[in-house]
Amino acid sequence: NAGNLSITTGQLMVSDGAVVSTTTFGLGDGGNLTVDADSTVQVIGSSADGRIPSALFTQTLGTGNAGDLSITTGQLMVSDGAQVSAGTFGLGDGGKLTVDADEKVQVIGTDASGEFFSALFTEAQGTGNAGDLLKITTGELILEDGAVVSAQSTQPGSSAGRVDINANSIFLNNDGRITAETAAGENSNIDNSNINLYAHDIRLLNGSNIITDAKRSEEH
Repeated sequence: NAGNLSITTGQLMVSDGAVVSTTTFGLGDGGNLTVDADSTVQVIGSSADGRIPSALFTQTLGTGNAGDLSITTGQLMVSDGAQVSAGTFGLGDGGKLTVDADEKVQVIGTDASGEFFSALFTEAQGTGNAGDLLKITTGELILEDGAVVSAQSTQPGSSAGRVDINANSIFLNNDGRITAETAAGENSNIDNSNINLYAHDIRLLNGSNIITDAKRSEEH
């Protein structure tokens, strides 16, 4: 099993293709990643060659399960194609992603090439299930310029978890998206792919979307 990784600081910046991760490639489980930053967490941009997005993530590429990713801070900014994720690419299940930001969560834009979009997400690209919860608690959630909050599964038989957002205001602009998508194979648990929003003020502008979707693959 991979060990756990814990960061306690005033400010955390991860930029220019830097990565903080706990990952398993084999039989063992991945570790938990916990970030506690009093002021801000910033995850920004990609590497100079545009191949690697800056990231905080837990994931499994084998049969083990991924660990959980938890961020507690005043403000979280994910921008210019950077990503925060808990996922699975193998047989194991992905972990939960939890963000608790007292003031604000901003997820904005793409990298210069448009290949990577800024995102908070849980994902299953293998036969395992995505983590059963992506939870954001904050004063203000802002998604702009192609940025995404998403729970997704791509393989039949796997399931995406639910998205829970509790905020005073939720603002989506210029193709900002909140999605929960499941590949609806015969054994998919599509009941879990829900979005729950709790807010005083929700605004969608300029092509933004809030979507739940079950897509049946061609083989079914």
